[in-house]
Amino acid sequence: MGLTPAETRARARLLMRRAVLSRAGQDRSEDPESELTRIEAALRRIDEGRYGICDQCGSGIGAQVMLENPAATLCGSCLATHGHQSA
Repeated sequence: MGLTPAETRARARLLMRRAVLSRAGQDRSEDPESELTRIEAALRRIDEGRYGICDQCGSGIGAQVMLENPAATLCGSCLATHGHQSA
């Protein structure tokens, strides 16, 4: 199954971030283990063809949200409802 250009870019960014976190052992923005878990989940969604689909409502998440957070799991509407981004 071929990846879209957006999925290819997201996959590269996620893999790079995973490598950085693995080497650094810590991240000031959030718990490294938590972020690694989010990255692994996003990579799985890419492989399964579910990347960019909201976990809550099933609609598309949107390119801008995915660019800002390649591990996003909620669309803008659901994100506003829930008030935070989960993995």
